[in-house]
Amino acid sequence: MLVGLNFETTTEEGYLQNPYRSIRYLAPGNTYGFGPETYPRTRTGSAGSLRAKYYLPWRASADAQYRYYADTWGVSAHTLELEYTQPVWGKWELGGRYRYYRQSAADFYSDLFPNANFQNFMARDRLFSSYQTHTLGATVSYEFRLGFVSWIKRGTANFSYDRMMTKHSDFRDLQGYPPGSVTPGSEPLYSASANVYQLFVSFWY
Repeated sequence: MLVGLNFETTTEEGYLQNPYRSIRYLAPGNTYGFGPETYPRTRTGSAGSLRAKYYLPWRASADAQYRYYADTWGVSAHTLELEYTQPVWGKWELGGRYRYYRQSAADFYSDLFPNANFQNFMARDRLFSSYQTHTLGATVSYEFRLGFVSWIKRGTANFSYDRMMTKHSDFRDLQGYPPGSVTPGSEPLYSASANVYQLFVSFWY
């Protein structure tokens, strides 16, 4: 069994906002307008993680990891990862994994502000909202050797698939709902899903 404990701290300073993103605020006539985002010029984040990897008698391995993150902008996040790897048929290796991520919103985030100058710092970046993500994945690898290339010890052909599902708690999806079409703040909450495929070859030398 292998156990690892890690802690890290990062501080950023300068222009940290995205010049292409906007806040949304209430406007007269049951509609809304857009304005520039304003972020603090410093951000310090700390993360601690614990990971354990266990070798099973039938040449398999189980891996578990938990990570907690918090920063001075009010964002906190929990990450849980589980993975299982099983060699089969001599040259094949199968793997399955699950990842759960949950995050709270930044202190100065809002999907809809009461007015354009509501507070000093304002953001509507969905990555600073409250949301959670579930990811399920699987990997298949095949090991081979190149007898005609002496300096390459071995190679693997790998295929990986991940299904990602994200759901936001306080970020609204404005697609198809232009200003004035519905009451601001009643638009459906944003959610997204994706299929991620990877096909690659690795060599050891």
